[in-house]
Amino acid sequence: MPSFHSSFWFLTAALAAVMAINAGTLAAAEKLKVLIIDGQNNHPWQVMTPMMKAELEKTGRFTVDVATTPPRNAAKEDWARFRPEFAKYDVVLSNYNDYGNGDSWPEEVQDALAKYVGNGGASSSFMPPITRSLNGGNGTG
Repeated sequence: MPSFHSSFWFLTAALAAVMAINAGTLAAAEKLKVLIIDGQNNHPWQVMTPMMKAELEKTGRFTVDVATTPPRNAAKEDWARFRPEFAKYDVVLSNYNDYGNGDSWPEEVQDALAKYVGNGGASSSFMPPITRSLNGGNGTG
């Protein structure tokens, strides 16, 4: 499992950059609204998402919601219900990937995220550091 501290510092640096971008549009007392998207990944997202959410909220600077995708190989009907409202958030943080034969987001969701970013929304992806403990000691993560 990745070191939480090194993962958290990477996450903090990414969100600090996002905060700097948004500094001119938010008053100091306003909290940034963050949406974490998880549900499939080649690392333990079930462990990392709650820790990321807790650490961000602990700063007092963020409110955090989580949108969890359907599980791998879910029915099309399940994916049809997965429609995050990106525009409600200052930052979209992806703790999701389809590496290793996972499912890609529906095209409509991909287009909505592209539109959100194109309209000035901030998006970042979380990737834990590669460690020997992640993949049975071979260092590939």
